[in-house]
Amino acid sequence: MDHAGAVLGPVLSVMTLSLLLRYSSAASMLTVLRWTFAFSLIPGLAAVAVLVLFVREKQSGGAGRQADAGLSLRGLDRNFLRCMLVLFVFTLGNSSDAFLLFRVKEVIEASGLTTRLASRFKLAVFILNRFEDPQLRHQAMDVLILPLVWAFFHAVKVLVSTPLAALSDRIGRKSVICVGWGIYTAVYVGFSFLGRVEASLQLPMVFVLFAVYSLYFGATEGTEKAFITDLVPAQRRGSAFGVYHALTGLGALPASILFGVVYSALGTKGGQVAFLCGAGLAFTAMILLIFLVREAASLETRQVRNRDRSTD
Repeated sequence: MDHAGAVLGPVLSVMTLSLLLRYSSAASMLTVLRWTFAFSLIPGLAAVAVLVLFVREKQSGGAGRQADAGLSLRGLDRNFLRCMLVLFVFTLGNSSDAFLLFRVKEVIEASGLTTRLASRFKLAVFILNRFEDPQLRHQAMDVLILPLVWAFFHAVKVLVSTPLAALSDRIGRKSVICVGWGIYTAVYVGFSFLGRVEASLQLPMVFVLFAVYSLYFGATEGTEKAFITDLVPAQRRGSAFGVYHALTGLGALPASILFGVVYSALGTKGGQVAFLCGAGLAFTAMILLIFLVREAASLETRQVRNRDRSTD
């Protein structure tokens, strides 16, 4: 459902942008973007209203809440901490997805595909004709096309998230996460060499890469959280997820900073090197996960053990 909203959001934003650019008296890109962001407050406030008025939280027992209070790592074993270390390594290579969109924009503009595609649609021609400055024309098409690429990305996520996460219930969490990280590695290698693809094939290649990239999210988003749940006792799950989000947050900032520095410092080769570095860290994390982290026993195995203990 999260990804379904991420499909509708960009589509609604493109519709809003198109209407504002078509019917506004003054075709100011900044004004149009400001109004688009202002309209986005409506679904945001609606979400808060639903959460406050209609969602009821299930209260756990007082003993469980007391046991999970504080910031102590007590009860989180070495296997869990090794898992967190591996996730931190992966996060260092998992820079902001904004770089993917920037790479798409960079490649498409260099190939001239945006202008050629825009000339085939009457609305796009009308909007482009409102701007005399070629740079403004490119900006107008970017804010219309890039959200559609993002919506396509999330549409595939909608299709694959539930079945891939459910697959981890059958074959194990670690196996599915490793597959997801392998997909991530391959996609980043693909984005690295995107500029070398023939110009006429670059746009189809972008959609193929984003479709494959969505498989990484489908395989890992829910599975990583389920993996953490399996690794720790029930009364320590709050602390475990706190550590998980703290480490991924700490890794995300330097990951994006380093990616941006490499991207900008190396000129035309910057994008290729930056994406290859991200792919290398993801692959390293996958190997570390295989050899350093033990997978928790399955639910069925734990139930059998509990029955055996109660019998004894």
